[in-house]
Amino acid sequence: HYVKYFRNNNFNVLGINYAPSYLNYECDFSQNLATLSPNEISTHYLLNAVDLINDYDVFHFLFNQTLIPNHIDLIVLKKLRKKVFMHNLGSEIRIPDIARKMNPYWKYAENYLSNLNGPQIQNTLQFLSSWIDNSIVNDYEMRSYTEKYYKNIYMIGLPTDIDQYSFQPLKESKIIHIVHAPTNSNVKG
Repeated sequence: HYVKYFRNNNFNVLGINYAPSYLNYECDFSQNLATLSPNEISTHYLLNAVDLINDYDVFHFLFNQTLIPNHIDLIVLKKLRKKVFMHNLGSEIRIPDIARKMNPYWKYAENYLSNLNGPQIQNTLQFLSSWIDNSIVNDYEMRSYTEKYYKNIYMIGLPTDIDQYSFQPLKESKIIHIVHAPTNSNVKG
């Protein structure tokens, strides 16, 4: 949705996905790196990073991932004064100790998300925010995990292409009811 939005507004953008899933997100370039040998993966990451860093001015990363797995690309991006945003959406930043205090629904997800390692997540946030100034989150809960780390935090709701849906209200009402279809019903109900 972001790529489509920026393209429709005459920006030169490229969407890349190194971890395709059953959700089949539309991208300009999608490569399942699990299908490549370790040497091919290293070469692939490095060549893509060099080209992209050279060709683009703004980098919008998701899920604490960057162009190269060990985030060494962040050093180059910072040195070249490229604008970088880290967009976080959920479990990659959800620190259990904060979730227990802030999220009344955490109790429903705690068993499923028991593998989340709070100290490791905090270390990752500390490292990334030492190279990246800008964080994007979708709501106040996500902000509670990042606010102590990033210099600038932008809250942008999840994008939806409303042109893909038709709507016919069943009755006149001032209250709008929205159903969220979760990617994991064990966690999200």
